[in-house]
Amino acid sequence: ATRGGRQNTFGLSDYEGQPFQCVCGKPHNFNSQDVEVLRELPWMRLVLGCPDGLGINCVKVKGLFRFKRFETLFGAI
Repeated sequence: ATRGGRQNTFGLSDYEGQPFQCVCGKPHNFNSQDVEVLRELPWMRLVLGCPDGLGINCVKVKGLFRFKRFETLFGAI
C-alpha cells in the first residue's frame, strides 16, 4: 500500500531492479523492499522515497505497453 493507505494499482514487480536517478544525486535501482512508493499519480507516475532517506522523487514510467525506463521528473530534499 502507498503511504496514504491506498493499495498499489501498478504491477510493481515489473520494475524490480530498474534504475532511476534520485534527487540525492545517486542512481538507485527500484526494489519494493528499499524504495517506498509514497503515491501513485495519474499518467503512469510514481512518487518514490529515496532509499537513503534523503528526499522524494516523482518518476514517470516510460513505455506504453512495455516498460522502457524511469524518467525522473522532479524531486525534493
